Amino acid sequence: MIHLVLCGGNGRRLWPLSNQECPKPFLRFANHPSMFQQSIQRNRLFGKNTIVVANKRHAALTLKQSAEVQGNHNQFLWESSTRDTAAAIALACFGLLSDEIVLVTPADHWIEQQEEYDKTIWRAIEIANENHLAAIGIIPTRSYEEYGYIRAEGEEVISFCEKPRVDQAVDFLSEKNWYWNSGIYCFKAGILLEELQKHAPSTWECIKNIYQKRIELSSNQFYYPDMDCIPEMSIDRAVIEHSKRLKMVLLQTGWSDIGSFEDLAKYNQQSTEELMKESEIFQLQSINNVVLSDGIPIALIDVDDLIIVASNNGILISKRGSSHKVKQLLKPINSSLVVKRRSP
Repeated sequence: MIHLVLCGGNGRRLWPLSNQECPKPFLRFANHPSMFQQSIQRNRLFGKNTIVVANKRHAALTLKQSAEVQGNHNQFLWESSTRDTAAAIALACFGLLSDEIVLVTPADHWIEQQEEYDKTIWRAIEIANENHLAAIGIIPTRSYEEYGYIRAEGEEVISFCEKPRVDQAVDFLSEKNWYWNSGIYCFKAGILLEELQKHAPSTWECIKNIYQKRIELSSNQFYYPDMDCIPEMSIDRAVIEHSKRLKMVLLQTGWSDIGSFEDLAKYNQQSTEELMKESEIFQLQSINNVVLSDGIPIALIDVDDLIIVASNNGILISKRGSSHKVKQLLKPINSSLVVKRRSP
């Protein structure tokens, strides 16, 4: 069995802490392992062999953090450009035996209870062995249009909706049989490639051609040049929303992809408090604020429900509940500076 870690990212979702040189999965808080490192550690039970897919520009950072958690059995696939998850997953699967079970996990997830997670993944492995695609579903806690949604009765998938409209997401929350798609999947490598070829044949063909051009940098490192020709498409759009082989396994524990500073505050409350103690942060008659600083003193007076984040990359000020919108602003912003104090 292979654990496939998707370690992409452009550093926009947690800007200004993250940036193009240090995306979200590699951030550390209060000397805790990064989310990338936690993903490797969390899934060791399911097999010693791990494949990490990351952008070539993050190679040094990826190798360093992998070595710190004794990733001795890791293989690294370096992308020349980010083309979303369909390309990342298929490039890995082309290099495997068709019957190889693959557990795909993004590198930036928080899971509350390891025991519940383990039970869920073991069930997903059983489903994958029956030649199905297993998707891990999450009970939604709010209407959120940035996730894919799975409608299911037990493990039987009725329909799939990738990133619904706001009004649809509200309806899904009330209907009780719609679940967030976590982006964690389990399947046989050959089954995934068959489904990709069936539902997105031109994308499959292009990825296969790039796979054949791979450059072996060492026994466990491969580089894929000229990836700009691959259509930028998620595995959800390319396969999951079309496949008749999809099953869902419900993960019944706390989960987050840490897509905003509100999520970060929940995920890492103790670490956030420790970070705040390192900086001079003063609040007078101000409540329910999330404040993070890279050393710049911050004073708040008579303000509530704000997100304030200051680093060498810049300063973010947002209403609480809206910080996820930062990625909509970042295209014109030069976010390539390196975070200094949260060194990876």
